[in-house]
Amino acid sequence: MNKEVEASDWRNVQGERNSRKGYSKHKLQHFFVPLFFYVLMRFILLLIDEIYEENKV
Repeated sequence: MNKEVEASDWRNVQGERNSRKGYSKHKLQHFFVPLFFYVLMRFILLLIDEIYEENKV
């Protein structure tokens, strides 16, 4: 019982430390990851379109 409480306390302390340090980084990640996937999807669709156009001709 005691060990579990200690472990959870330690985890909370680590979490607080990490959140304080990487809060802005985490927010940036939430902004950039969807943006990256959007750009990637656009690029792939463009590529598919190019290939399709070439095959049609």
